[in-house]
Amino acid sequence: MLLFGVNSSFYGQEEYIIFNDIYKESNTIIYLEPFFIESKEFQDYFNKDFFKNNWSPIPSDTTPNINEFLAENNFEYLKEQITQSPNSRIKFEKLNPRIRKKNNNKNYIKISKLIFNKKENWVVFYTYTVYSANYVGSSSYFIICKKENSVWKIYHKILVLLG
Repeated sequence: MLLFGVNSSFYGQEEYIIFNDIYKESNTIIYLEPFFIESKEFQDYFNKDFFKNNWSPIPSDTTPNINEFLAENNFEYLKEQITQSPNSRIKFEKLNPRIRKKNNNKNYIKISKLIFNKKENWVVFYTYTVYSANYVGSSSYFIICKKENSVWKIYHKILVLLG
């Protein structure tokens, strides 16, 4: 996956490490749409107010503190990263073998490119999951990841749409 980052040595490498880190514990096969989601599908939701209002719709002691995320992330900078990123194809050869290209699969995930903060220690991406069994359904989230001790971990998920 191509990054939204500016650092050319960082560009094109770290994004695959992130996906491999956050999905390494999964034993299931994950099927992805082969192209990244275009930003127009989620940019209306990508703002500080949406994140604040939807961070914890049901209060819980296990929900991480939004202030840590907001302190290190400037939404104006993040939004610039969205508009500067061209659409492209996912490079599956750089991903864990359990993350595969969607063929005729009825259950799959679409993802956006990764949106890094200036320090490149936080990343946000949009994911849209399509489920199809006896019914058709879908859900979308912003996934927020943080780099801790050189390993990327999911910090929080914000529900965007459920259908």
